[in-house]
This record gives sequence, C-alpha cells and structure tokens, in this order.
Amino acid sequence: MSQASEFVNPEIKVESEHLTQLNEQKEELLSKVQTLKGELLEWRNKLDGQVKSFRGEISDLRRTLNTEVDSLRGEFTDLKTALRHQLELTAGLASYQDGVSQHKAIVDASE
Repeated sequence: MSQASEFVNPEIKVESEHLTQLNEQKEELLSKVQTLKGELLEWRNKLDGQVKSFRGEISDLRRTLNTEVDSLRGEFTDLKTALRHQLELTAGLASYQDGVSQHKAIVDASE
C-alpha cells in the first residue's frame, strides 16, 4: 500500500502546487483589474471635468459672438441709414444743379 500512496501523493502535490500558482495568478489579475478600474474612473472624472470646462468656454464664446454679431448688425444699420441719407443729399444736389443749369440756360437765351 505504501507504493500506491506514494504514487497518489505526487499527483496531489503537483495539483496543489498548480492550484496555488493559479490562485496567485488570479489574485494578480484581480489586482490589475482593480487598478485599471481605478485608473479608468480617474480618467473619466478628468475627462468629465474637461468637458464641463470646454462647454463653459464654448458658452462664453457663443455669448461673445452673439454680442459681436448684434453690434455689427447695429453698425450695419447705421451705415445703411447714413448711405441712404447721402444718396438723398446727392440726388437733391443733382436736382438743384439741374435746376440752376436750366435757369441759366433760360436767362442766357433771353438775353
């Protein structure tokens, strides 16, 4: 019987050592997974912070852009009004000059 027990014992010892190695590897892998989960959570938090910051910046830029567009619209309206006024004055002067020329022509003809 001692031969039979010697034959079984080495197999049990090998399996036990193999199980111990597998358990150690399992613990190492679980530790790595936990570390990666922590790093992922940290990365997500940083990313969320950056997204929030960028959204704030975009919102500020949008407000600034809208203010500038409104200002440009006002300036354009003022410019349009000034040009219309100049055109009216130019048309009035041209009409006046035509009237003066016609009057001069009539006066010259009558002399």
